[in-house]
Amino acid sequence: MSSVALHLDALIGGLLAVPEFRSNAGDAVWTYLALLKAANHRGVVCKRSDQIAATLKTDEPTLLADLAKLSDLGLIRSLNPAPYLVIQLTLWPRKEGPPGTHPPTETGPQPATHDGVPVSSDAASASTPEDGGQGEGGDLLDRVLAALGPEADAVEMRELLSTHAPEVVRRALLRVEATPAWQIRRSRTALFRYLLTKLTSRP
Repeated sequence: MSSVALHLDALIGGLLAVPEFRSNAGDAVWTYLALLKAANHRGVVCKRSDQIAATLKTDEPTLLADLAKLSDLGLIRSLNPAPYLVIQLTLWPRKEGPPGTHPPTETGPQPATHDGVPVSSDAASASTPEDGGQGEGGDLLDRVLAALGPEADAVEMRELLSTHAPEVVRRALLRVEATPAWQIRRSRTALFRYLLTKLTSRP
């Protein structure tokens, strides 16, 4: 079976396999299709809720209700809440296991809903609890993109993560997430870059 056929069988077939899917999924099927279109190569969607709502020509409360329904049906898993949504399509085919399997992923704290940038050095150096759970690689990239919001460039962030130790990335990300927007001078992305450099150069 080709990769395209494999994806269609897993994603569309999984939807059709939902008991009484017409009544149970209802109009949420359109949201599901929009998520399929927006998903990356790992079946993860990183988008603002207002962007998805605009694509569907609906409002955010309706979108969030659809997402809750899809989650209850086992079709998606929310990794980060609105407004910066990170959603895993649970039926997305994976090389490492059968469709529907996925590694556990923590849901990070909800980021601030408006842009900000770097913070004062005192705020940046404030002590923050260590993160012991977020996975490495793609899961960590998804969390970074969710925390930084639409200003972040996925290609740039992937390159940054490849040149820094995962523990350093997690520590920098925790500090960004813990920094109030009013303390940020330029942007969360600029703060994240600054913290990566600072934490990497620290003996």
